[in-house]
Amino acid sequence: QAEDGIRDVERSRGLGDVYKRQVYRQVEITVKDKDQPPVFVGLDDVYNIKENELFKLRLNATDPDGDVLKYSYSGFMDSDVLKTDYDDAGEYKVNVTVSDGKKSVTKEAEIQVRNVNRIPELDKIKDKTVYENQTLMFELKAKDKDGDNIIYSLKQGPYGANVSGGVFTYTPGFDVTDDEKTFLVTFAAADYENETRRTSKISVRNVNQKPVIESSSMDYMGDSVKFSAVAKDFDGDNLTYRWIFGIFDSYGGGSSHIRKFTTPGKKTIKLLVSDGKDTVVQKWSVNVAAPEQKVVEKPVETTEPIAQLQPKTYK
Repeated sequence: QAEDGIRDVERSRGLGDVYKRQVYRQVEITVKDKDQPPVFVGLDDVYNIKENELFKLRLNATDPDGDVLKYSYSGFMDSDVLKTDYDDAGEYKVNVTVSDGKKSVTKEAEIQVRNVNRIPELDKIKDKTVYENQTLMFELKAKDKDGDNIIYSLKQGPYGANVSGGVFTYTPGFDVTDDEKTFLVTFAAADYENETRRTSKISVRNVNQKPVIESSSMDYMGDSVKFSAVAKDFDGDNLTYRWIFGIFDSYGGGSSHIRKFTTPGKKTIKLLVSDGKDTVVQKWSVNVAAPEQKVVEKPVETTEPIAQLQPKTYK
């Protein structure tokens, strides 16, 4: 479009004013918009993340025309946020498309998901009780979600305890306690990288050891007999002795006793040795013979002269 017009133009020439008239035409120019595509900025080619990680894809795109941009995703991701799982280790492709509504640009990125080792899970171990000189045995149980081989071990425990092939064994000796003693025991289950520990309690209860009669003897002393015994208690308990010669014939005392038998027959002698909890018995058997006696036989009457009688000896 043009519009005609006239206007005066003043131009100075130095000697005077000169006036001219200039004809002009106004023209309107229309500039049509040409859309420019968006431009990606700061999108890496490779991203390294871990299993079980919350990941946000860093995006930065600009539009030379200042248009509002929209993003879309395809491939390994369908949005800019990804929560990986423990089975996602590997390499993946994701396509990111940015659009200004007229034109769009797509760029491919690589997502590398690294494996994360999961710690073995060791089952809870209940507290245990065992008596001295008895064997406590139980199996440890654990699982590994990655399917790794599990190795069991004992980290802390009483002397003599052991874990082999996932089986715990412990046989406390008689010298562990005089009453009851409790130990803290720590177990571990490990794969090639991590381990899990569990702690429980093992209580050991005392078991009394019976006295032991190590030797005994029976010595003849004229018309008497001396009985002796050597006894020992491995718990160190005080020992008491009881000598029994019959139902109503018993005596206390020490480890020896002298006895004089007055009646013939087979005699059974018992020695009871006690530590206050248990009793052991030592027996002897004695045959008592009847004493020798002189028998006088009355002479037989005869009519023969006394001088002709022969002397006789009687036993």
